Amino acid sequence: MKIHCITGLGNHDPRYDKTRHNVGFMFLDQLIQHLNLSWKKHSTQSGLYCAWQHPKGKILIFKPTKLMNINGGPIVHFLHYHKIEPQNALVAFDDLSFDPGTIKMKSKGGHGGHNGVRDILAHLPDQNFYRLKFGIGRPTEKNSVSQYVLSAPNANDSENIQKAIAYTIENIDNIIDGQLINWQNQNQL
Repeated sequence: MKIHCITGLGNHDPRYDKTRHNVGFMFLDQLIQHLNLSWKKHSTQSGLYCAWQHPKGKILIFKPTKLMNINGGPIVHFLHYHKIEPQNALVAFDDLSFDPGTIKMKSKGGHGGHNGVRDILAHLPDQNFYRLKFGIGRPTEKNSVSQYVLSAPNANDSENIQKAIAYTIENIDNIIDGQLINWQNQNQL
């Protein structure tokens, strides 16, 4: 088993719940609902967590409770506190580079312009953690990128994003095992 911690990026403020930028949190919430788990407040970290007793071992699921651009610190502190190496962590987040419904997974890389990932890297010199990217598309109008990511997707994009999340949860065992080749071969729904 490659993954010992599943986490994600988003804005904890409820007004951002249904926005494109909160796809990472949508994934986490739907995953724990699928697993019949519930969030608990972590006693020493800025976030919510639960423990999933997977047949291959315990997996911690962590949802930081700060805003997107400063969630890196809580994620890295959670990993350190639980003695989880970065290469055994999976971080789910939105990505402007792909159309809604597209899913990509990588085991390392830079921040790609994503401020939440940039904050993780600012706290973590080792860039080798798994990235689970959910495509949200790019703005087509003159809206700024920040306006776009902080707005709710239209009905079609929302449906595609929800399908991508559901497909990911259905295939979570492949992800946990780090089967990147199998995952990459099916990155567009």
